[in-house]
Order: sequence, then structure tokens, then C-alpha cells
Amino acid sequence: VNDLQITSLNNDSVFTGSINDKMVICSENIVHHSVDSLNESLGFFITDSGIAAGIGSNSVLQDDKLVIVDPSGETLIENIDGSGGWASLTGINQYGSVIGNYSGGSGSSEWIAFIYTAQFGIQFINPANDGAYAFAISENNQVAGYFEYGNQLRAMTYFYGVWTDLSQELGLKGNSQARYFDENNRVFIIEYFKGYLNCMWYDQVIDTVVPVHSFPPGTYSLSTTCSPSGQVAFSWTTFDGQPHLARWSDMNGFEESSLPEEILGISANALSSEGTVACTAIIKPSYHNEAFVWENNSLFPYSINNYLPNNPNTSQIIAMHDAGNMIVRSGNDYFLFESHCSTDLNKDGLINVSDILLLLDAWSSSPSESCSADINQDGIVSIGDLLLIIDSWGDCI
Repeated sequence: VNDLQITSLNNDSVFTGSINDKMVICSENIVHHSVDSLNESLGFFITDSGIAAGIGSNSVLQDDKLVIVDPSGETLIENIDGSGGWASLTGINQYGSVIGNYSGGSGSSEWIAFIYTAQFGIQFINPANDGAYAFAISENNQVAGYFEYGNQLRAMTYFYGVWTDLSQELGLKGNSQARYFDENNRVFIIEYFKGYLNCMWYDQVIDTVVPVHSFPPGTYSLSTTCSPSGQVAFSWTTFDGQPHLARWSDMNGFEESSLPEEILGISANALSSEGTVACTAIIKPSYHNEAFVWENNSLFPYSINNYLPNNPNTSQIIAMHDAGNMIVRSGNDYFLFESHCSTDLNKDGLINVSDILLLLDAWSSSPSESCSADINQDGIVSIGDLLLIIDSWGDCI
């Protein structure tokens, strides 16, 4: 397909993006729907129920259009007043409510946030008349983001016209942003204060803060992504230029990965509910991109290039749904990379005695990176790998 761009997929591996600058909903070379009523359009998100949302336009500098396509292909187009060609979408929930933002133009830091619901259409979010940015939307249409107050960014939530200043509510002293919701409606907040980046979950139901991690001064390019289950993945660079990758969960706390020496930089792109992190890394000495996966029971991430057709040199993660399947791009080609349980050594969908026999056959060996028997990827097949199989016994993928 010429001019193919994929941006998002759902748990049924139906994806959205564009073909020849027209928003499409597709699956495995089948185009289910194309938005042809606008000169240009691009799908940003698609839900598990098949509702897709995108942005379209008829001409440069004209206001952008919000495009909503339901599973039957019926298309709704609404004007985003004042956007002037600078709008983008940042979130969607399973009911098809959408959030996004637009700026004052190229290089502008003045943001206006908006929410679309089937009941009220597009509504603008501007709590202090100084600008606001929306990052996430919950299943009950609550919005997380920040608003500008003087020279300060303050974390906020917004719910049907009522906004809450989380910075004031929680006594935050620095610039702050509300970035994600989890399935229990906790809000993930990042505060920058005196050089520290303080990350926390705020439980709105019981009015409690759960500290996640505090990154010290000298932390650069911090990137975060969260799963619906409330796990968090981080990537960052320290003052000495070293890349870092970590994740956090309520059960295991903060875990940092060991990174292969050839990685010059890495970005955590997505996180599944079982803890697998999808990343894109910069590899030396050629400074090319490679897609990496850090599985939930492993010590470090591994490149998935060897699993792609023709073993390409470059690749990158485009999207990953909650169950762990990924869209990977290499050049002009896109691949659906299907997840599997690393303890399912024979890939039959069950963890049982057959997998133990395969592990015992490789016992005490120091396999190559791609050897499936080294489940925790510590360089040797040993008791640690056996315990991981026992821990996931009987699970079916």
C-alpha cells in the first residue's frame, strides 16, 4: 500500500491511520472504511468496540475537523473552532469520548484543550483563561491535564464543566501535570520542584497519594507511559549521557532494567497490563532505531528485529494494545508483532510439562539472546527460569 501510516490498534488488532492521506480503519490488508469527504484526514485512536477518532482538514490554515467513525462506518465530522490547522488528539475512552488540544501556531506554547462527547459535542477546557492541555480521559469522561496559572503549570482534572486544581488540593509546590488515569480512576501526576521530578498516583476515591518515584536533578528527557492496571514505565537520560529504562507497579515497586551496551538511547513507547514494555532504542555505532521488548519477568529488553521478516536493520514501535500485540514499522513496511508468554516455550498456548522438558534440555547452558529457554534473560538457563514456569503454570495465551 502506498502512503500507508498506522497510528493505533485495538485488542482485536484492528488499526487506524491513513492511506493516501485518507483516514482508514483496517485489519490485515482489509480496508473496512475510508474517510473520503475531507481532503486530508488521519486516524489517531480506535477503541476495542471499533470506534475510531481522527483529525481532518480541507485546506491549510482552515479549522481542523474532528472525525468520529463508528463500527458501522457512519462518520461524524465536527469543526474544531479556532484550531486553524494546529489540532491533535491525545485520548479516547471506550465510549468514544475524545480529548485533544490545539496551539496558537508553529512554535506556540499557548494551548487550548477540548473534549468531545456524543451528548454535548465539542466543549473547550479553559479553567483560568490562560490556556490548558488535556493528556488523558477516563471511562466516565473525566479529563486529566494541566492549566496555566500565571507562570506556573498546575495539574488539574475536569469533569462536565467542573475543574479541580490538583496542585492546590495536594499542596504541590512546583510545576505539575496530570498525565494518566488507571482503571480504578487514580490520576498519575508528575511534579517538577527544585530540580526533582516527583511521580505519584492520586487516589481520588480515598484522597490518598501513592509515591511512585522521585528522579533527582540531572534527569533529562523523562518519558512515561502507563497501563490501565496502573503500572508505569519510564525512560530517561542522566547527566552523564547514560540511557535508563524502568517500570513500577503496586506489587513490585520500582524496577530498573539493565541495558545492553550498544543502546545509546531508549524510549518507553507503551506498556501492557501484564508489564511488558515496548521501546524504541538508538543503537551504536550506526545510530539506527530498533524496536525492543522488555518482558515482565526479564532483566533487560531484547531487540525484535530477528523476529521480523528479512531481519531488517531498522525498526520502531508504533503502537501496542493492552494485551501486548504491537504494530512495528520497518522502512515502509508495518508488521503485527503478536505477544506470547515467555514461559510458553513451545508456543502452544499452555504452560505445562512440555515447557519444563524443553527448559531441562537447555539446562545450565548460556544461550544466545534469542534462546527462549533463558526466560529471565540472565544469560543462563537455571532455577530462576524454572520458577517462572511454575509460577505461570496452566496459563493459556
